[in-house]
Parts: sequence; structure tokens; C-alpha cells
Amino acid sequence: MSTVRAERWAAAGAVALLLLLVAYPMATVAGQAFFPHAFARHPSWAFDPLPLLHVFTRPWDYRMLADSCLLSAAAALLATCCGTALAILTRRTDVPARALWAGLVWVVLLTPSFLLAQGWELLLQRGGLLDSLLAVPPLVRHLFFSPWGLALVLAGKFFPFAYLAVGAALPWLGGEQEAAARVLGAGRGQAWRRIYLPLLLPFLASGATLVFADVLSDFGIAATVAQSAHFPLLTYQIYAALYTVPTDYPGAGALALLLTAAVGGALLVQLALLRRYRYATVHGGFRPPPPIPLGRARPLAAAALGLFFAAALGAPLAASLLVSFLTHLGAPLALGSLTLAHYAAVLRGGSQSLGALFFSLRLAAVAATAAVLLGSFLAWAGIQGSGAFRAALQGISLWIISLPGIVLAAGYIFAWNQRWLAAAHLLLYGTAWALVLAYLAGGLPYVLRLQLGAMTQLDQRLVAAARVQGAGVAALLRRVILPLLADGSLSLWLFVLAGTAFELPASELLYPPGQPTLAVEILHRFDGFAYGRGTALTALAAAAVLGLVLVAHLGLRRRITGAPRAERQG
Repeated sequence: MSTVRAERWAAAGAVALLLLLVAYPMATVAGQAFFPHAFARHPSWAFDPLPLLHVFTRPWDYRMLADSCLLSAAAALLATCCGTALAILTRRTDVPARALWAGLVWVVLLTPSFLLAQGWELLLQRGGLLDSLLAVPPLVRHLFFSPWGLALVLAGKFFPFAYLAVGAALPWLGGEQEAAARVLGAGRGQAWRRIYLPLLLPFLASGATLVFADVLSDFGIAATVAQSAHFPLLTYQIYAALYTVPTDYPGAGALALLLTAAVGGALLVQLALLRRYRYATVHGGFRPPPPIPLGRARPLAAAALGLFFAAALGAPLAASLLVSFLTHLGAPLALGSLTLAHYAAVLRGGSQSLGALFFSLRLAAVAATAAVLLGSFLAWAGIQGSGAFRAALQGISLWIISLPGIVLAAGYIFAWNQRWLAAAHLLLYGTAWALVLAYLAGGLPYVLRLQLGAMTQLDQRLVAAARVQGAGVAALLRRVILPLLADGSLSLWLFVLAGTAFELPASELLYPPGQPTLAVEILHRFDGFAYGRGTALTALAAAAVLGLVLVAHLGLRRRITGAPRAERQG
């Protein structure tokens, strides 16, 4: 068999594996909604849409679905306003420390939602940190544990999507038109109202739909603050349907299918907006507009940004860190109340918390390695293949990214918990392999999309020379492609590792009995009111992941990329 034919077979096998990781589980989700008896003890393929109809006829399900959509819309509106204001300040004005604020946006984006939600609960719940300092009025607590408070928490977590959508467009919009308007006597406010706002409308709508989709599919806040507020959301209801007795598989499948349709619809709206409204504002003679001088308002703008990030990020994280050093939640903030006992309990040999941390890091490392290798090979196959094949890969990856994590995890329960798999010794549900595959399916599309861009920069003559020398697929990846893309591949590996270590939806549904993952262990500690140990585990896990990132960048990069530039030149 020729090398080219072997590469084609390998590419076909990789695509088949990608579809097996996602398409098969999602097919079982749809099957539960329309063929609820297909996976029963006595299977039947009789069509029965009753589980799907129940969602629209049972008052509880109908109200929960409506509440989830309304809350997502409210959070999208708030997040879009916040993200747009931040984008204008950091991209179009001379506000101090613009790089700092832009970096904090990424920190918020990468911080798991359930950690921020738990921090807010530690602050505002009865007997929480604020009660140790001052008496929190009941009205404040009532407003926080209400749909209004949920919308604020969700907006504070997901505003980066609106920031990125608007911020990417701002430097390239309206500069010349504003100059012409100013020459004709229009003020800056009129120019923004008549020029910038119409040009920004598609990006504002795009950011809002992205926030809506992510809020609707979020599980972290639905499993924490929303439950404390007795405000069930769609993602948590899917989880609850899988843990009722008896298990309601058809109901979970119907809810998962509706959630997928709602998220997919929002993303289709976003794509349609970007295709319909296109403005050619960047051309050969284009000059980005200069920053807007704030004058005496510069310190005030910087203070406003500082207060915003203190509320969105600093307050919940500081609350979690402080509780990890207190003897118990509600203890007076004094030296006598500080302790390291919670950290000692986590670090004690044989503790379940420490085991969960190491277990998650091992699984995350395996999933990240597999995602980088498989994603890099698929990206390389896409560059070598036809334009239709490349477009198909991009479409599949975008589809996977749009899938809510709780839906994909539910699909893994349906897909890998079948009796016929037991006969073939492939019953993966209840094992660590199911978790690894779910993590791989979640991280792979990001690696694939980013590596597709990086592969376009490779000189194809290098690939041709390697083929002439008889290099096969594995040798091409190991000795040519990955070394040339080492920096980007390392960053992608760290990105998938950090995101997977704190992953919650798939972990909550798929972790093996007696082997909780890091996110599951943290959530269980909070559910058992062991706040000190839960926050100590969170702090240690964050330090461990950050340490891995630093070691990889400072130590491993030199080994991968070779000697420093000065030595190579010498």
C-alpha cells in the first residue's frame, strides 16, 4: 500500500473516531426522545414522541424551559451591555492599564462557572462571610438568591463573549466616517449614535446570541446558586432526570434534545447575522482611529473597571480563598480563627480529596495529549485534502463546540451503557475510559480548529521531502509537523489540560463509583457543608494547574524548541 493511500485510510479512521466520539452519543440522545423503548430491557423501535410532548404539556417542565430561556435572555442583555462598555473603554479610549483589563477578561472566561458561583454563595448565604463583618439585610440576600441575582452572576461570568465580539470590531469601524461627521459639525456623541451604533449592531447581536447559548448550556451555576435559589434550570433538570428513581432516560433525552436545538438555533442566528451584515471598513488606505482621550475622567474610568472586576472575579475568588483559612464559615475574622487544618486534611496521605486531584490531573493529561495528537493529525489531513473535506472538518468541529457539555455527557450514558456492549467487553460506562473519551470529545474541536490555521503556514515542500524519504503518517507527525508547531501545540495541550481538570458536567455524570474527580469532590464538599475543605482543595488544585503551566512554559519549552536563540546564533 502506498504512503498516500495509507495516509488517506488513516485520515478516514480519524474522522470515523471523531464521529464515534460525538455522533453516536448524540444519535442515542435523539433516539431516547423519539424511540424511548429502544434501549429498554425488551427493545422496541416503535416511534413514540410522548417524552418530547411531555415537556410542553407538563406545567413543571414547561415552566422550567421557559424560565431557562428568559433567564438566559436577561443575562445575555446584561452581559452584552457590560462587555460592550468594557470593549469601548479598553479598545477605543486611553484608559490606564488597558492590557491588564484585557487580561482579566480572559481570566474570567477561563475560570469555571461553578467556582465563581460558590464564591458568591460563601459571601452572601446566611451565616456567610459578609454576616461575619456586618448584618446583611434580608432583602439583599433575597435578591441575590432570585432570578435577578442569577442573571447578575451569569452576566458577570459570560460577558467576555460580548467583549470579544464587539472588541474585535471596534478598532476597524467608523474612523473615517467619524472624521467626516466631525468636519460637518457633528459632536462625538452624535457620531457614536449615528455611525458606530449601526455598524456595531451585528456584533452586538452576535455577542448576545453567544452569551445566550452559553448561559443556556451552563451547568456549573445551575448546579450551585440556581439550586440554592430553588430556581431549576434546564441543564440541571437533565441531570436530575438521570438520577431519579426510576431513571427517566426518555425524559432526559427529550430535554437534552430541546437544549441542543435551542443552543444550535442561537448559534445559527449569530452566523446569519454575520453573513447578512457585512461592512467593508478595512482597505488599503485605512487608518485605525486614535484613542479617545478621557482627560480628567481617566482615573474614574480605571476605578470603575477595577470595581467591576473586583465584583465579577475578585470577590468570589477572595471569598473562597479566605474560607479555606477559617476554622469554619461564619467564624469571626480574627487571628484566632485562622487555621491550616483544611489544607492539612486535603494533603493527608490517602485522603479522598487528594486522590480526586491526582485522578483528575491524570485524566486531563491523557485527554489533552490525545486531543493534541488526534487534532493535529486531523488538521494536517484537512490541509492535505480537498476544500470540501476541510470545510467538513470545520463544520463538525463547530457543531461539537456548540453542544452543551451536559447533553454530550448524557449521550455517553445512553451510548456506552448498552447490554450488547457488555458481550463485546466494551461497556465503558462506569469506567475512567468513558470520562477520558468525553474529555477528548470536548477538547478535540478546539485543537482541530486552531491547528487548521497553524497548518496553513507549513511549507508543503517539507512534507513532500519527508514522503520521498519514505516517512509514514506517524513519522510525519512525530518528526516534521509537531516539532515545527511545538509552541502552539504545547499551548493547546495546556489549554485542554486546565479546562479538563475542572470540568463538571461530564465528570458529574460519568465519574467511576468511588473515584470522584476534582470538580465532583469540590461540589460534594460544598453540598456536605465542608466549605473549608472544599475551598482548600480548590486553592491547591488551582495552584497545581498554574504550576504545571509555568513548568511547561519555562522548562519544557526549551527542551522542545531547542537551545535559546542566542546560543543558536553563536
